[in-house]
Amino acid sequence: MEDKIQADETGIYISTREELQAAISQKRDISGLDLSGLNLSGMKLTALNAAGINLSKADLSGAVIAAANMAGANLNEARLDGAVVVTSNLGGVQLQGANLRGAKFQMCNLDGADFSGADLTDTLWIATNVADADFSEAETTGAKSSAVSWVTARTIPAKIPEPLFSTPRWAPFAVLGLAGSLLAFVLLRRRKKPEYIPLDPGE
Repeated sequence: MEDKIQADETGIYISTREELQAAISQKRDISGLDLSGLNLSGMKLTALNAAGINLSKADLSGAVIAAANMAGANLNEARLDGAVVVTSNLGGVQLQGANLRGAKFQMCNLDGADFSGADLTDTLWIATNVADADFSEAETTGAKSSAVSWVTARTIPAKIPEPLFSTPRWAPFAVLGLAGSLLAFVLLRRRKKPEYIPLDPGE
């Protein structure tokens, strides 16, 4: 994907990845920008206000998004495979048909997000809010999660991601075996010891 020249209401133009990175490092407000189709693969998008930004069909594969406000952003058909999204607000974000294979979400707000038709294969979800989110026709094969309430979603995934920390099938039998061993040990300890009768010195 080629870089595109875009401008916000202040008239500041962004034509390259470097110019966008400079704007982020200067803590510029990039909310509402139209950066659709831009190549941002591998970039670190941290501590930025990008509410309502248009990144549809953009390439954010391997990108790191942290402490960012991207509420209402348009990421339809974007690439976010391998991306890491941490402590960010993506409430109401549009991710229809997006590629998020292997992406990781941790402590994020995805309230009302639209993941319909998105590829969520092998994704990881930790302590993330998915209330009122739409996962209709989303692919979640191999996805795992921890501390995520999927039942609060508007449309839950056809296949809910498996728990990140699952109990092995053999674990209950191991616990029972250990409990039995401890019980046997306690019973043996409680067995009455033979009474010791001293010999009569006169005999």
